[in-house]
Amino acid sequence: MELTGSGLDGDLAAQAQCAPGLCLARVTAVDRGELDAAHYQSYLKLKAESAFNEMSYLGKRRKDKAFGKMVKSVLKEKRK
Repeated sequence: MELTGSGLDGDLAAQAQCAPGLCLARVTAVDRGELDAAHYQSYLKLKAESAFNEMSYLGKRRKDKAFGKMVKSVLKEKRK
């Protein structure tokens, strides 16, 4: 799906993960001013939070462990 030229900032366009027809309708609604971009951004944030809260304990632990490894590798590269 192509969102360039839609008038949305990069973060909003990158977070728009939905069925192809629905994303295009939302992006068009934001462009036309029918849907406030801040409200759509808030919706995407709540959707991500909901997905995280539905994640199992093991899934959260794996995600946290991967984040910790990434931080450790960045700090290691920074020291070089």
